[in-house]
Amino acid sequence: MSQTRMCLEKLYEFRKALALLTLVLMLVFGSIFSLTSFNVVGRCLTDPCVAETASLLRINSGLSFGVLLTGFLFILQPIYGLWFFKVKCTDVVGGAFIGATLMLGLIAMMTSAQWSSIANGVATMDPIMNRSATFTGNGNYLASFRAIAGLAGVYCSLALLNAVELSFCLEYFCDNDAAKLRAQRFAERIRRGYQYQGVSSHDNGGVDGPDDDLDDDI
Repeated sequence: MSQTRMCLEKLYEFRKALALLTLVLMLVFGSIFSLTSFNVVGRCLTDPCVAETASLLRINSGLSFGVLLTGFLFILQPIYGLWFFKVKCTDVVGGAFIGATLMLGLIAMMTSAQWSSIANGVATMDPIMNRSATFTGNGNYLASFRAIAGLAGVYCSLALLNAVELSFCLEYFCDNDAAKLRAQRFAERIRRGYQYQGVSSHDNGGVDGPDDDLDDDI
């Protein structure tokens, strides 16, 4: 019992490092997922592709757009998380980010189930199509379909784990005072910029330059 408690205390002590590690892993697997998704866009499930069944046995435009968008979100989410750990955000934004991480994990779970079904369909297509000598299941992209499903499953586990980790790390990436101070500094820089432009415009309008004096002398 004491050893379990010590392990939990150690995990809590290094919770920030664990959360950052999970975010980095999410970024790595999200990048791999995004690159792999380009290899399945518009692919046909049969070899050769049959025009009559293209609407059913092809990765259509809707499914292609969905997997590409999912890959983009898989990369964007950990980037925001790492950025929040650096600059800190408000409590409201931090809570929304944890919720978004949880929802992205559920999206990854559905993506994994969907592409697992597609991969299994391609793998079991040959016995069904044995009657036809003209086309068979396209095994060239079967590995890509399975990779999409596997990567989405791994990302789902990481996202759900990260949502729990972030819940215990709110003080490291959420700070209302720091966010307000950053906003005030940004507003102050803008105000100073406007004042500088105003002073420069006034000086240029009220003081004659060397060329003006030369023209007057002439």
